[in-house]
Amino acid sequence: DMLKFMLAHGGPKDGKWGSAIKIYFEISNDFPEEADELTMVYRKIAMAVALELATPINEFDTKIPVDPVARYKHYAEAYKNGELDPAFPHFSVWELRHVINSDAKNDQLAWGRKMMMNYAPYITTLTDATERYTYMLKTDVLMRNPTWTGSPRTYQQVLSGGGKDKPNAWFGRFICKAFGIPTWGCSQPKKESLIRWTPTGWIPLMGATWEECSFDGMSGIDFQAESSARACHTAEEYYKKAVLLDCLADMTDAKRGQDAESEKNAIHPMKLWRSLSTIQKAVLLEGVNAEAFERSGEGGVKTKIEKY
Repeated sequence: DMLKFMLAHGGPKDGKWGSAIKIYFEISNDFPEEADELTMVYRKIAMAVALELATPINEFDTKIPVDPVARYKHYAEAYKNGELDPAFPHFSVWELRHVINSDAKNDQLAWGRKMMMNYAPYITTLTDATERYTYMLKTDVLMRNPTWTGSPRTYQQVLSGGGKDKPNAWFGRFICKAFGIPTWGCSQPKKESLIRWTPTGWIPLMGATWEECSFDGMSGIDFQAESSARACHTAEEYYKKAVLLDCLADMTDAKRGQDAESEKNAIHPMKLWRSLSTIQKAVLLEGVNAEAFERSGEGGVKTKIEKY
């Protein structure tokens, strides 16, 4: 059941199954058998960490890997203390993977939340959801020549020293993830930006377009399709209707020889399972609407943002 659950939420990063299982059991060893509302959220955070950090990522501007257990504890404690966005406990494991994969140090994530709540808490409650948290890019980070005051660089330096599109995109991803909002990195010719979750869908910012952007080997169009399909179907439904076909396609590809990434979603008469997978994903998008992205309800804790 656990392996199926992992597959349903995207599988371990780079297929590192052993690492993902080891991380999950290391984190969840002390979870109570009877799961209350908070424990259910803790389990989702633990699984997201295990899957996404199965392949290590380094802390910003260093060669030091992010510690998976420490990352879990950071977000679990932040959630328990009401420091995160009210939507956080309602995200799926797949969505949480795009939160916990920040390259910021945990103390910098904590600083980001404290700084905004002390300096400009109104930004956390803006009516325009695309501006929540990221409005600081317009008011404080700004487009300018960067000023770095030390090494390794930190997100505090990005805020004080600014930069062109790359530092702005870095800070935008950082501050969203600090508050528990999923983001997807986004690069396109001569531009670095970000794509973030909102209650009406994932939205490209800073001039990015779905058609031109890509990140971590995935095109923007493919990410848009997957995030939308997952939003309007349960993990179980997505597993049955899409993931199993992907697994069959991957097995046949392995026998034939790995296809180029650009051919992954191509419909071809000699690639039955890959073609069926591509068609099925298009069918899953037929029920997409803005309401499918809403993440609200009783969250287990009263957040500082709600109190504000």
